[in-house]
Amino acid sequence: MPTSFPGTSSTTTGSRGDERPGRGAHSLAEIPDVSLVVAPDLYAPGPLAPVEPIVDPRIFAGAQFAECIEPPPGATQAQPADDLYGLRLDPVQDLDTIAALQRRLADLAEELRSFIVLLDVPPGLSQRKILAWRGRFTSAWCAGYHPWVNMAPADDPRHRPVAVNPAAVAAGIIARREIELGVAYGPANVLAAGAVSVEDRVSPPRHAELHQHAINVFLSEPEGIRLTAGRTLALDQTWRQLNVRRLVTLIRRVLDRQMQWAVFEPNDRPLRARISRMLEAYLRQLYRANAFTGATEAQAFFVKCDDELNPPSVSDQGRLLAQVGIAPAEPLEFIVLNVARSADSIRTVEG
Repeated sequence: MPTSFPGTSSTTTGSRGDERPGRGAHSLAEIPDVSLVVAPDLYAPGPLAPVEPIVDPRIFAGAQFAECIEPPPGATQAQPADDLYGLRLDPVQDLDTIAALQRRLADLAEELRSFIVLLDVPPGLSQRKILAWRGRFTSAWCAGYHPWVNMAPADDPRHRPVAVNPAAVAAGIIARREIELGVAYGPANVLAAGAVSVEDRVSPPRHAELHQHAINVFLSEPEGIRLTAGRTLALDQTWRQLNVRRLVTLIRRVLDRQMQWAVFEPNDRPLRARISRMLEAYLRQLYRANAFTGATEAQAFFVKCDDELNPPSVSDQGRLLAQVGIAPAEPLEFIVLNVARSADSIRTVEG
């Protein structure tokens, strides 16, 4: 992955709408349906596993006596490459380099604002260095996970645990949780299927400190390995919960795609009323699916698309504005989305 990054951190090369395709991580700009990104091959934190012989021995024995023959030379196991060029990074010695690569992924997510990057806390770090690593990230478009998880592969007859980066395990939990319950439900307090142990048994005092700093921790419990939190690395408390960030992103994506028809309609009151009804109908579906808090619809969401938002000075420019407010489970106040129609497109912006 490091050698696949473009030479600069900007998405000018390969950003959405660019004629030139992106390289490496920047190719994600051309895939609009991506919502989660995990980079398990960003670096190799340890030596490669030794290669075991897999060439089956040849058998020349038969059911009848025969003259012994000298068998021809058999096939030998191929030798592995000396190392993974550009990927061998020691978390203790190369933490700055690893964090810089992860920052570039986080910056890309921040610029595109369409997917969340799940980051691994580099293994083998002390508590102080883990907190120092966390201090490098302030974005609501990334989340950090610790520690690495030992999984029991089902296809291994000897059931030898394999260390898996925690972000990959978290991605599976998020996907399963959202398929079963929906995006609004936080991916936390969930057991990791197939996990048998963790590389770092985090003590309660350490867990309390990591949780306070928004690092999502896998804890070893009698029931199994539990993911205890689902937070982003944002400093803004509004976007502290991962499910809130993903819910708002979902709504913005849906509005961007489903409201494009309004670009070609006359900019008048009937259009505003129609837009209000469509927005309210969509938000009502989410409310009934328990995506919002509030005892009533008025407490859970609001839609505003009236003359106050669209005075003649706005309409004369070919623009139409609408506001959507939602109250997800966290935080307990409205988050506002602004839907703006210009002469040639619909754009939804978080207020």
